[in-house]
Amino acid sequence: MTTEQNLVILTGYFSIDAARADSDRLAQLAADKTIRTEGVILVEKGADGKVTVSHTNDDLMSRMPQGLGARLMPGMAAILVVAPETDRLAVQQAMAGSLARSIAPIDNKGLTDALVEAVQKFVPDRTVLPIPDRTFGGTMGRTLHNSVPDWTMIPGPKAPGDAPNVLLVIIDDAGFGGPNSFGGPINTPNFERVQEMGLAYNRFHVTAVCSPTRAALLTGRNQHRVGFGSIAEYPGPFPGYTAAKPRSCTAFPRILKENGYVTAGFGKWHLTPDNVQGAAGPFDHWPKSWGFDHWWGFLSGAAGQYDPIITLDDWTLGVPEGKDGEPYYFPDDITDKAVEWLHAVRAQNASKP
Repeated sequence: MTTEQNLVILTGYFSIDAARADSDRLAQLAADKTIRTEGVILVEKGADGKVTVSHTNDDLMSRMPQGLGARLMPGMAAILVVAPETDRLAVQQAMAGSLARSIAPIDNKGLTDALVEAVQKFVPDRTVLPIPDRTFGGTMGRTLHNSVPDWTMIPGPKAPGDAPNVLLVIIDDAGFGGPNSFGGPINTPNFERVQEMGLAYNRFHVTAVCSPTRAALLTGRNQHRVGFGSIAEYPGPFPGYTAAKPRSCTAFPRILKENGYVTAGFGKWHLTPDNVQGAAGPFDHWPKSWGFDHWWGFLSGAAGQYDPIITLDDWTLGVPEGKDGEPYYFPDDITDKAVEWLHAVRAQNASKP
């Protein structure tokens, strides 16, 4: 004789009123014995951040971990139901006001671990990349009428609600004490404005040359750990000097991308060995392989401001021409390209970091 498996059925709501209506419906169906459940728990977080929990079963509530609702955003709600597998469809159909669904079998892991598994679909562990694909939290029956959709299945990582925008500016041949944002004599009002809006780090290891500093900044590791004991033009036959980031290291842009950011780089790169900078690739060590969705600039360590060899993503464009008969000027073009990209991203999704 087999024991019927119980499930943790979790649904999220952007409307507290919709969650209350579904919770009342579930409680009535359970009271009428139309569906079987061990209980229904409604968790609300008001606009003021206060969490309110109501339930239909004291025993089930006593087995819940502390901190229910801590991860909800203000104005949102969630319903947690423990029900047998055979009642899955009926329970989910009763929660018609939700589009965000997650299910986890209780089996041998126990209720607490099953709840953690169900919650992780909505609040994933971002310390391990890539973030796993979202599991299906609805019900798939023989017909559409006997099925419940799960719109959170749509792919693509989503950044946390409080995710900040990130701007990295790397300038060659510039001393730490130069700009007045760090007490220097050079007036940099835009740096100061950005600094006031975010965080300023005043301790960072740099080297006397370009590639090692860039590699360290973009990976958070000592440059020798990521193959850049020297500059990209001079790869060597020893560990730490290959001028090629190992696959075991994930760069900062990819960490952001895997966490729902859109990423782009503009300007000088200087992290691709000379022998693979051509149009034939391979492109394993070009900017996009480091996690940039978009790249525009030059790969080499130096380029003329009037005649740089430009690369776009994984394409070599060559030397650009100026507009309206004027000479080409790289500083103006890089500014235009960065602003154009930012406007295009914002036009499609104004809230994506």
